[in-house]
Amino acid sequence: MKVNLATRKKRLYIPYEKSKSIVGFLLILPWLIGCIWLFIIPFFNTIRYSFNDVKLGLGSLEMNWIGLDNYVESFTGDPKFLSILNDTIYRLWYQVITVIVFSCFFALVMNGEYKGRLLVRGICFLPVIIASGVIIQIFTRSNITNNMLSGSPTSTMFQGVEFGTLLLEMGLPIGFVNILMRIINDLFSLVWRSGVQTLLLLGGLQSVPRTVYEAADVEGATSWEKFWKITFPLISPTFLLCCFYSVIDLSNDSSHLFVQYIQDLTTAMNWSYASTIANYWFLIIIALIILIFLLLRKRVFYMEDMS
Repeated sequence: MKVNLATRKKRLYIPYEKSKSIVGFLLILPWLIGCIWLFIIPFFNTIRYSFNDVKLGLGSLEMNWIGLDNYVESFTGDPKFLSILNDTIYRLWYQVITVIVFSCFFALVMNGEYKGRLLVRGICFLPVIIASGVIIQIFTRSNITNNMLSGSPTSTMFQGVEFGTLLLEMGLPIGFVNILMRIINDLFSLVWRSGVQTLLLLGGLQSVPRTVYEAADVEGATSWEKFWKITFPLISPTFLLCCFYSVIDLSNDSSHLFVQYIQDLTTAMNWSYASTIANYWFLIIIALIILIFLLLRKRVFYMEDMS
């Protein structure tokens, strides 16, 4: 009897590291199922649809193989494709830069020592709460707020037409004025989208050891020098993460002409060509992320490098 109990206990024993692995797998299992069901399967279906002529049949989709016809059509027979693509990429890059700049500014302000700091952090976190719930649906049903969030020309509250005319009269290059005016017109929506990045950068700022700043003060470093020699290098991994997040987040913005074009094709039940355009957009976003990584990877400094 004693031998059987000892054998049973030995069989039930699970090493600590293995038990942690099992618990970790169980915790990510719901996300894994959702990722496979809601992302991976639709992603491969989108690729499959782009190579077929998709029609709505009786209770199912009917597909006829057409090969690369949709991809050839986008460059040779679609007059909208290249113009919309150029405009969207042009708008995306300055939006990402603007959001990152605003996020860094807000994070530095919230990281300071002053009264009411908690209130300021709560206000900056409001866009994250509202944009992820039912409130944003009610908020965006208003025509006024819709124009404000999308930068529509029908909204004059957040546009500086007179300011743009003044800049042109001052002799500034029209390309620079156009970029600046676009940023001004999109100012409300870009600030609205800076909440998550601000919180990430704030966490990075708070992880910087105070002893490093104290040593810099002893050496007589200025605030400008401390930012570029200490603060920015130590938050550079978080900065890179914010760049990735901003590209992915802003690429799904429905105000982009390219995204609207995909939505219009889907509404018109042209699923085959809509899938082709969506695949192009996916590849462009992946290419932008790789480009950002290649440009910034040599400037990323990890805390472990100090040891």
